[in-house]
Amino acid sequence: MTLTNDINEKIKAENDGIEWLGDQIVLLDAEKEKWDAAVNTIDKPLVVEIDEVNQTLADVQTAYQARINVGCRTDMFWRIVGIDSTATPTEYDLVVTKISLNGYDDISSSGTGIGTMLAYVAVNGGITSLPLNSKIGITSDNLHGIKYYNEPYTRDIGDTTVGNFIGTIGLGSTVLTIMEPYSDNLWDDFKVGQLITSDKDGVLSSSSATITGFGSAVTDLSGITTAQFTSQTGVGITVVPTILINTQTIGVATGPESDGSWVTFNVLDDPTGIVTASDYAIEFEFNPFSPQTLGVMNGDRIGIGTFVEYNNVGLTSNPQSWRPEYEISGYASDGIPDVVAPPVGAGVIYYMDGWTSTPNQAEGTTKTGVDDLTTGLYNSLPSCSAEDTAVTNAINARNTKESDFAAGLTDFNTKLTASNALRKERDEFNMRIFQARTTIGASIEDRDRLESLNRTIEAQGLDL
Repeated sequence: MTLTNDINEKIKAENDGIEWLGDQIVLLDAEKEKWDAAVNTIDKPLVVEIDEVNQTLADVQTAYQARINVGCRTDMFWRIVGIDSTATPTEYDLVVTKISLNGYDDISSSGTGIGTMLAYVAVNGGITSLPLNSKIGITSDNLHGIKYYNEPYTRDIGDTTVGNFIGTIGLGSTVLTIMEPYSDNLWDDFKVGQLITSDKDGVLSSSSATITGFGSAVTDLSGITTAQFTSQTGVGITVVPTILINTQTIGVATGPESDGSWVTFNVLDDPTGIVTASDYAIEFEFNPFSPQTLGVMNGDRIGIGTFVEYNNVGLTSNPQSWRPEYEISGYASDGIPDVVAPPVGAGVIYYMDGWTSTPNQAEGTTKTGVDDLTTGLYNSLPSCSAEDTAVTNAINARNTKESDFAAGLTDFNTKLTASNALRKERDEFNMRIFQARTTIGASIEDRDRLESLNRTIEAQGLDL
């Protein structure tokens, strides 16, 4: 037998193995469907129940906003943007400012430090000073949700998702900032040529952009780190990775947005259809457990994840990915930054309280050299008993719904436990499918190596 014949037999064996594994994937995926259906049967009514509770919170938000809309409350206030303490009496520079959920501009002023804080004039003329990212004139409430944990080995055959992250980008920019520290190592799996999509419409010039390179930037992560994740406390201004994309943006993604939300970006492999068994291939070295993605289940994500749990801690509900194999904490004093699971919760909703007295000027109007903050700045607004009653009724309905939900939470969690048990059984199929796909990947590498060897033998005249 010649060398070529021997190699060709090995190539045929690899191709036969690939075809057989492709058939097994189809069979396993079909067998997995009954477990998918069982998980969905439990998950769907639980998501509906959560949505019904959250709707009462949304109704409260609507009732609060109605008072702003009819004009018996205002979302405007006089912000102090400059102080001249050398004048007698002290003089102030003011601007009519709208309530913001993403903080306020850092406006510097000579020798006052006012640019590092939010300072505003109360109706009685008093001055209140708070951090720039403070939320005034609003009340927050934690939404309810089902938090999921998901790993790469569970992805459907056609799912090309590599990872998800919170990001920011300016108008007309090609530099996308990943709002996670370098130490998280999420970006390790990102490659030139992969696709970027945004969960916010109108940011990218088309449905997706292409990664053309990588860089770094300095940014402030304090807005997405909280005391609930103590190991992340203190992560503020730090160096983060950036992604270069091939086209300029037509919109912006800020951190956070004006409504207090964050924008999720998704990294995808360039999709290819499943035409032959070879199309199932995954690199043999691919980690089935990393990056892990955390998020909140909704109507579009029924059945997702390897594990789910009830969540009511607030925090952003944006899906975020991380690499748990790098997890470490407690060594900050040694210069080793913490790497912990991203702060993902069911989300936060904001109620616009506003005020019953409004600035007597339009938004953006400025006053300079004001030496009397007690008069001539605010006008009282009319009452609105109907809208006030609607707020009270909405709050009562919310409280009743949340109380009823809390009373049944034990049963709710029991169903989640059952759903997780079903997920455990389903995961056996997911892992077998994943293993088959990585084996196909290894077989393709071997086949390609053998075909290359064949060409070398022929070119060198070694086939004796």
